[in-house]
Amino acid sequence: MLTRRQKEFMEIILDLHERTGSCVHYTEVADLLNVSKWTAYDVMNSLAKRDLLDVRHDLERRERPQGRSMVLHAPTQKAYDALGLEKEVREDWPHIRAKLLEKVVLARETGVGRTIKETLAEITRLRSPFLFCAYMIVLLVLVIAAVKKTAEGSTIMVHLMSSVAAPDLALLLFAGATLAFTLGSPQHSQSSLAIINGLVGDYEANLRRVDASQKRQLLEFAQEAGGLLGSCT
Repeated sequence: MLTRRQKEFMEIILDLHERTGSCVHYTEVADLLNVSKWTAYDVMNSLAKRDLLDVRHDLERRERPQGRSMVLHAPTQKAYDALGLEKEVREDWPHIRAKLLEKVVLARETGVGRTIKETLAEITRLRSPFLFCAYMIVLLVLVIAAVKKTAEGSTIMVHLMSSVAAPDLALLLFAGATLAFTLGSPQHSQSSLAIINGLVGDYEANLRRVDASQKRQLLEFAQEAGGLLGSCT
């Protein structure tokens, strides 16, 4: 169980990490919490020892005055669980899943382009790695729908995902194949493609933070969402 101070640190670290998409340096946390950098360093090290933070070393940047590589931290899946951010998502997943699948189907009526814009706006507010990946899957499916007027894209994607045994590899293959598929179409929007392409790195990072059972759920969701693609083309 986290102490009040540790929870305060974790909330700041998660917020910084999600806003910047980068690992967090202890001086950033110290400034925001108005504590000494040494206090921030000690607290973040204690959180790392509990597997709540991953420790990274930036070899290109150096700490001053020590001259050693810069020490950075990134939240782990355990950090999200400790703050209760994933518990609610796990319990509410059937409802969230149904809502996201409905979004894919209704895109035919409201417009795929409009639904992509709405989903892009929603994904920036998500704090859950699992939910980020689920919304990203919806975006990828909608991108295929935007550039292909038949169900061919759906058939290809579902086949690709079912041909790979490991869920995490299948989900990454889905993202990469979608971008390749989109690039091959003269109909794609350069602006939308650029935005989606910029999110793929975040998708990969968040996918690493979800556990094995959640990856299986995401793969099942991706296969089902891909199967619905024909209804919105």
